[in-house]
Amino acid sequence: GLLCLGLGKVGTEILLRNMVSTDDFDLHKQGIKRLGVFGYCGIRNFSEIAEYLDENVVGFVNVLASVIHRKIIRYHGSPCQMFRESFFSVWNFLEGDQVEAREGQLALKLTKRAMNMCNLSIIAFLKIYATLIRDTEFAKYNSNPQINVFVLKLIEILN
Repeated sequence: GLLCLGLGKVGTEILLRNMVSTDDFDLHKQGIKRLGVFGYCGIRNFSEIAEYLDENVVGFVNVLASVIHRKIIRYHGSPCQMFRESFFSVWNFLEGDQVEAREGQLALKLTKRAMNMCNLSIIAFLKIYATLIRDTEFAKYNSNPQINVFVLKLIEILN
């Protein structure tokens, strides 16, 4: 559970495959390649917003993280991490959805499930955008004239 939370599904799978044969982690053991849809949500002007909000920036980030994580999970993605001003997420394909094309390169089979994962990633970001516009918690930041310019720019990135 905690290992999966920290490393994600694929990271945990790699670690477990590596340690199955021995109790030690072998740094030289070959890894695995996986395909996925990677989502990125950057907060523009985060430094300015953080400076203005000061200690209230935690509430701002928590509202954003809550909306983003709920929608990504709801639409079968995995929120990965927040790095400074960005949220990352991934929609993993099953091993059966990918084939080796040539010389170690992977290609995606256009199965119904694979296409659905691609569509779900787009839907998740559209839902994030719509939720942030309507969210009552986020509205208090959106209605503040001092940071409204920055928040509107934040909303633009989801457009």
